[in-house]
Amino acid sequence: MSDNSNSIPLESYITERVNGGYCTMDGYDGKINLHMFHEDLSNHILTWQNYEGEEFKFNVTYNNCAPKTTKEREKLTHTITDNLPAYLNRHNSHHAHTEYLTNFVREIANSMFAFGEVFYEVKCERNKKGSIVKLGMIPVYPPSMRCFLGVYFQVIPKKVAQECQVKPGVRYVPKNQILHIKPPKQLGGKWSLRHIIKRIALLDDKSHKITDLSFKSGFNNRYRIDVKKSHLLEYLEIARITRKYGWNQREEIRGEHNTLEYYEIYRSLIIAKTRAYFRDTIVKRFNELLNNDYLHTGIEFHIVGLNNIDDVDALIDELAKNSKKSFTNIWKRGFDQTKNGPEK
Repeated sequence: MSDNSNSIPLESYITERVNGGYCTMDGYDGKINLHMFHEDLSNHILTWQNYEGEEFKFNVTYNNCAPKTTKEREKLTHTITDNLPAYLNRHNSHHAHTEYLTNFVREIANSMFAFGEVFYEVKCERNKKGSIVKLGMIPVYPPSMRCFLGVYFQVIPKKVAQECQVKPGVRYVPKNQILHIKPPKQLGGKWSLRHIIKRIALLDDKSHKITDLSFKSGFNNRYRIDVKKSHLLEYLEIARITRKYGWNQREEIRGEHNTLEYYEIYRSLIIAKTRAYFRDTIVKRFNELLNNDYLHTGIEFHIVGLNNIDDVDALIDELAKNSKKSFTNIWKRGFDQTKNGPEK
């Protein structure tokens, strides 16, 4: 085994690919439905805002392990958020940690809907007093990681090792230095999401073949295909396999497939609940990492201002009871995601 200094970041695995080819670091290779599914679930896991805290924010709480003085607490909070591995537009704002955490959560969701799970390796440096002065979180290519009986290993192929100038083989990673996030169990977990990704990819490939054959039908009666019917069957199959996620395939009410208003609103609430599940899972695992026996920062972050799972369940119950409020307002309150969304 090679030592822990041989950390292989995500960017180094350009030559590696996910088995089956349904998702690679080169993109989705024309798989339109898979790209839309990924984009709709991951990019909108948090509402887009102007980073001034009008819509939602991340609150910070401290427990007994946190530094005692306000200055030390603020310094540790900035040390954590300023080093998060995400694309950041840095602003001099008192809501800066909300911006950093928002980008971090969205990046985790993007990786999760590409690979089915996410791994980050965590390293920190402390001063003589034991305070954290530097924190690093390295995104690790998920298919390279293995977990056996709670022990984490990273497999480094020879070709990748040569490119990165490290030793090939298997590298042990301490459990308390790994941030491992999987999809919520309420939605079927990792294997359910991977099944959905593979299935949508196969349907996209089939759709391409049907389109190619449809061009031939004008020249040869042997290839006559009902393209409209095949698209309908594809739509129904994707709706079936993503029913727990509530994905509407960007289908408008009374759209091409004549979706009923009630069902479309119900489906929009289910996808809002899905996003809430993912938000809660990501933030919960991140807080557990910050307070494990390796970091023990005493800091926790909490999202304030967005609908949680109970809020969405209340909207679903309201829809089921056929309340006096219009369907449109229920839909807006679910789509808006914020607790201060329109209620009239």
